[in-house]
Amino acid sequence: LCKRLAGKPAAVTHLDLILVASGCGTFLIASGAYVFQSYEKWTYFDSLYYCFITLTTIG
Repeated sequence: LCKRLAGKPAAVTHLDLILVASGCGTFLIASGAYVFQSYEKWTYFDSLYYCFITLTTIG
């Protein structure tokens, strides 16, 4: 595989980068919401809202 790809530039588009960044952000917020739901005994929506507001630095 390394020999086959050697010397070829990676074909990464802007859409690929946006999708990966969005996926990572969604995973971070969703997993954080699960943790807060478990430890703080909040509803999942409240936990999701808290994580979104906190991580996007709105609040």
